[in-house]
Amino acid sequence: MEDIVTVNCEWPLDRCKIALVGEAPDEESALQDRPFGGYPSRVLSKMLRQAGIARDECLVTTAFNFVLPHSTVKSIGITKKEMEAEGNEVWPQLKIPVERGAYVPQAIGVPQLTRLHCELAEFRPNVVVALGGTAVWALLAIAPFGTMKKVVGSVHKGCCRPFKVIPTYNPGYVINNYSEMARVIANLKKAKRESAFPEIRRPKIDIIIPKTAEEVEDFLATIGTPAAVDIETLTGTIDNIGFADCFERAMSVPIYDPSNYRGYWDTPEECARVVWAIAQYLMDPTKIKVMQNGSYDTTWLWERWKVPTQGWTEDTRVLHHALWPESPKDLGTIASLHLDMPSWKLSGGGRRSTKREE
Repeated sequence: MEDIVTVNCEWPLDRCKIALVGEAPDEESALQDRPFGGYPSRVLSKMLRQAGIARDECLVTTAFNFVLPHSTVKSIGITKKEMEAEGNEVWPQLKIPVERGAYVPQAIGVPQLTRLHCELAEFRPNVVVALGGTAVWALLAIAPFGTMKKVVGSVHKGCCRPFKVIPTYNPGYVINNYSEMARVIANLKKAKRESAFPEIRRPKIDIIIPKTAEEVEDFLATIGTPAAVDIETLTGTIDNIGFADCFERAMSVPIYDPSNYRGYWDTPEECARVVWAIAQYLMDPTKIKVMQNGSYDTTWLWERWKVPTQGWTEDTRVLHHALWPESPKDLGTIASLHLDMPSWKLSGGGRRSTKREE
């Protein structure tokens, strides 16, 4: 490439332990010699202020420190065949396309990734905010296309160094999709909370998969109130129901197993005991229940099992919408904003439910 214009990172005046990593500088950033120049810079600064973060206390850098031709990584990309011919065992990112069908050549990727990770190693942040898909590719070695919605807002471990990484959308995307600003600000607020400590802290949850009908009966007989209830649907039936009366304990009750024509339970009698125990619990108005998109769940429970759900008083989907009306209402988004759970959509084994959470 000719006439390469590089842009230096912004070193912080103080240390708030937050690093911001974008894709690459644009031409206005090159003129100012700072990442996120021009209008994207003002949008980023506005979101940081609303999240309570001072930009001049953060390390601000980019995955590529030069202006990309035509403002796209694809302009410097190579094909999969060319990538395989090069081979690289040091940087797993180079084996993953940064844009569909576009791999970064070693001559560009190795020095750029080395520079980026050296900057992070010198700054030693407690959390790194990956602003956009290219930063997610550089920090997590994940192909960003079709994946961003699954990782945004969750805390991840960096692929090459043990930094905490929180992906979110970049300012340029927010400019064209203004409704996403509230979610990015919420992600930045989460990054500020996470910047207080370097390690990833996950809640400890004991998820019980029952082996006998007695386990289900005993659990539901002793479950506290209120309790969370959630169903999963598959192939026109309710295949799983989950219950939890505290954050540390939950039971996931399988009903239908598509890999076994007999179902999950050994005998029809045992399956009937399980369903009856669940039905009794759902029909008990003294057992207060919290649901996610409960209008869907209660409709299915009535239409498939003829079970009227009593004592349903709260819906996390509705409550989240009241707090964040601009934000998507799917369970993945809700969990990423309000919990410290990992992104289970990346590790769910490809299971498809007919239940919609949007």
